[in-house]
Amino acid sequence: GPAAARNQGARHATGSHLVFLDADDQIIGDALAGFASVDADLVAIGWRETDASGQPQADHRVPRFCDEPFHTLIGGNIAAIHSFCVDRAAFDAVGGFDETLRRQEDWDLWLRLTASGARCASVDGPRAIYRRLPVSNSTQLVGMLRASGAVLARAARVHPGCVVCAAGLRRARRAERRHWAGVVRRHLVAPIAGFHAGLTALRELAGEDPLALLYLFA
Repeated sequence: GPAAARNQGARHATGSHLVFLDADDQIIGDALAGFASVDADLVAIGWRETDASGQPQADHRVPRFCDEPFHTLIGGNIAAIHSFCVDRAAFDAVGGFDETLRRQEDWDLWLRLTASGARCASVDGPRAIYRRLPVSNSTQLVGMLRASGAVLARAARVHPGCVVCAAGLRRARRAERRHWAGVVRRHLVAPIAGFHAGLTALRELAGEDPLALLYLFA
């Protein structure tokens, strides 16, 4: 899966820092200079979302990390994977990507890094381009929901009893439900082929996380 491929790439890399770039995405302009402009174990830059043809859809700023970076990240995966640059030594120290995860392995890694005490910083952008394709991992509803659940279950054990973490977990689950309800809604109002895909996604969402249906027309 992607986690194993990325770990393999990291083993062959010779530099002191790592950026993981999927084949259909890109970094632009002075992204590498942006990564290098701050001294941190994990650096995040802003990113631009496009459609399959490359037409811009939205620009995203990454939030400033709070004093406890884990609390910034537990509320959701804040950026595309290539919006992050990680120090090689910090990456190795936490064992790289979890190869048992086929999705959301990047979010899991950032959470484990911050839980281990990694120093974090963010840089304004957008300097990373994320193309949302019909077959991209981020459109695989059931698999993504289950992966998110596994990541959040692990994260919930880091700071037991922490009210900030509990609030972050609730935000993450609400955001996930709102996102997937939006995916279903966009399919349902699309032309006939998209509508059929929407019905399939609606059944999957209802079976996997019925509470998400509350966000369908929110």
